[in-house]
Amino acid sequence: FQAQFVVRHHTEKHHESHPQAAEAVLKSTYMDDTMDSVETDSEGAELYRQLKWLWHACGMHAQKWISNSKNVLKHIPLKDRASEIDLSDGELPETKTLGITWKAEPDVFIFRHSLNKSHLAITKRTLLSSIALLFDPLGMLAPLTIRGKIILQEVWMVGMDWDDELPPALTKRIQ
Repeated sequence: FQAQFVVRHHTEKHHESHPQAAEAVLKSTYMDDTMDSVETDSEGAELYRQLKWLWHACGMHAQKWISNSKNVLKHIPLKDRASEIDLSDGELPETKTLGITWKAEPDVFIFRHSLNKSHLAITKRTLLSSIALLFDPLGMLAPLTIRGKIILQEVWMVGMDWDDELPPALTKRIQ
């Protein structure tokens, strides 16, 4: 709480002199992770400069910086970059933040699902397990996962037990 209070205090205090950093902290920061987006490399370098200054004003040192722009990363000292970044390498790495994998170079989020359904009977338990495997706190996959949640709701309404195999009509809709 105290760290968050200090950050908020300094953000409000320096909002006029460092507007990009203040906006990023207020709108794009969760705990100690800031994830923001800007249009150009020069804006990215300026955002880094302002955020670095603001964190320093709070008595904190920001590190593990990553960007999808090698030009922006050149403005960030090597010791402050994410350890997996090597600008001489061909492609920027993927990293995980807030439980979501982000591939920097193409600037895309990656979701992986590893349920091997060939050996499993489809039950209320395995359906719920399959739905829960996809961690999606921002709801980006909602158009895909909603189908499974609707079917799970129907299974509950039918009154099936956890380990009863789903009827063929519901099983067909899942596959």
